[in-house]
Amino acid sequence: MAEQDPENLARRAVEGDRAALEALVGAISDDVYRLAMRMLGHPADAEDACQEMLIKVVTHLGSFRGESGLRTWVWKVATNHLASVRRSRREPRTSADAPLSCSGRRPGEVRRPGPITPVATLLLPRCYRSEAVPSRARAAR
Repeated sequence: MAEQDPENLARRAVEGDRAALEALVGAISDDVYRLAMRMLGHPADAEDACQEMLIKVVTHLGSFRGESGLRTWVWKVATNHLASVRRSRREPRTSADAPLSCSGRRPGEVRRPGPITPVATLLLPRCYRSEAVPSRARAAR
């Protein structure tokens, strides 16, 4: 069982043992995928991120110093990567992106009444149209 220990697999993988590297990736990939699913919430995104994180783990395996358990180190690499992915996918919010309130206004927005346009008068019943917008004949008087 000591040969399948993640730290031992990592040491052998750094020394060039390809079978140990494959066993190590197999041992940690499910945990990395579950973490990605939990943080990203989308299976396709989680699969992409999982592959990216496993590549990072494999390419940086030589920097593992053994000060903590290998799974702890992998967890830290994975969470740092996922936090970066989430930050990069978040777009900066502008005031136009702000959610509307129940009144149809954005927070802090004051609605000022404007002139009723001729197009808007078509929405009014006929009896109110002449009162809302004076006709050209009435305006010319």
